[in-house]
Amino acid sequence: MRETIPSYPDLVHRIEMQIAADKAIEAHLQQFDGDQKRKRDREQASKTQVGRFQEECQNG
Repeated sequence: MRETIPSYPDLVHRIEMQIAADKAIEAHLQQFDGDQKRKRDREQASKTQVGRFQEECQNG
């Protein structure tokens, strides 16, 4: 059964709370995506450095 909203101010309050929750979720997802990108970048840089070191050892 659907929940009824007793008044217009209650409706506005619920909408504002939902908007705030949506913004918080979006901010969290953006931060998570940024963290994941930085992690991938660090891993790629590390692999590149290891590859260079191995080449120097083989050539050197």
